[in-house]
Amino acid sequence: MYATRLLSQCQKNPSLLSTTLQPSEGPYSGYLVTWDDEDEPSITQPGCWFTSNVRSSPLKKLPLPHDKELAIYPMLRGYSNKNYVTCIFVPVLDQPLSSNKYYLLKHPFHLGKVATATKSGEKDRNCIGSTEFHYNNIYQQFQIWPSQKYERFKISPVTPDAVCPDSLAAEEMAIRTCDSRLPETSQVNGLDATLRMQLPRFQLSQPNRKSTDPLVVGEWYIPSMFVQEKPLLGRDSLYKMYLVHLEQRWVEADLSGKNVLKTDAAYIYDKKARWSNDYDTDGYASFVAYNATSQEIERQVRLSGAVVKKMLWLQEKGGWTMDKRIKDKAIKDACKGRKPYLLVETFRMWGWDNNEVLRWHFIHSHRIIYN
Repeated sequence: MYATRLLSQCQKNPSLLSTTLQPSEGPYSGYLVTWDDEDEPSITQPGCWFTSNVRSSPLKKLPLPHDKELAIYPMLRGYSNKNYVTCIFVPVLDQPLSSNKYYLLKHPFHLGKVATATKSGEKDRNCIGSTEFHYNNIYQQFQIWPSQKYERFKISPVTPDAVCPDSLAAEEMAIRTCDSRLPETSQVNGLDATLRMQLPRFQLSQPNRKSTDPLVVGEWYIPSMFVQEKPLLGRDSLYKMYLVHLEQRWVEADLSGKNVLKTDAAYIYDKKARWSNDYDTDGYASFVAYNATSQEIERQVRLSGAVVKKMLWLQEKGGWTMDKRIKDKAIKDACKGRKPYLLVETFRMWGWDNNEVLRWHFIHSHRIIYN
């Protein structure tokens, strides 16, 4: 999951490129670079030109913005080839921006597939966007660095025993921004560890409410190759960003007659979902909502293991445990008429249309207060 940084800030303060998120963020973390109005004079040439109906400006510096469609032009004999490929560059997880390591997504209509390098000696090279994304696949990581020539870049696989797809195989590339619209993103800062440890104040907005108002303690973005929705609806096949919040609230709990409390619950599209901590061959875990009558699969969300493992890591570091045994004192106090309230942390994920895709509750049974 990603926090964001403005491209203009990275250019003004290059030391930001070598920093990573705080240790409290845990694994599978990174920064996305967002384009802002200050970038145009320093990052691109003043003029724009048209080639094959693509309006573009040449990039001169790294890092690459994730919210711009970028056209890659192989340079042949010093001139830009008209055969370009448009891509979106997403920084590799757990790497500083200064590493210049990226996942490459063909745009548009990538459907969660990314560029994959081919092992040296293999006859057929992969095409960009032909392979399912896997967060642990080293052959899907590429490094970009400036060439000695002005406004030229080189692209190569991170692993030395591989070669780029044919469309990226030129020794030098020109990279140009396109005018196409990609999902807008705001600034998000990841986890606020200090705010999270303070816990929300217990205050019910109405006497009959069973929970306090949510307190947001973390914000991230997830690029769409980490998420797969089934069935696909409308523009779901296009590149998009998912916004994720981590929220805290106190929720009234019914502990009477219980010895063991189920401490997590997932919902997709506001329907109760089942999930298991098992991953398929592409590294995804499935959240499945079933039709109440037919018991057939109604909706499904596949989350990359990088997202699921980070969420679980954050919860476990916060003291959460799966299906916690309730202490006898808490059960006795609940039976005496005192209302127990447990801390619930919730990951909420929204899609491009602001519809809630996932809601995942984690009950922290070690955090209990009485009213």
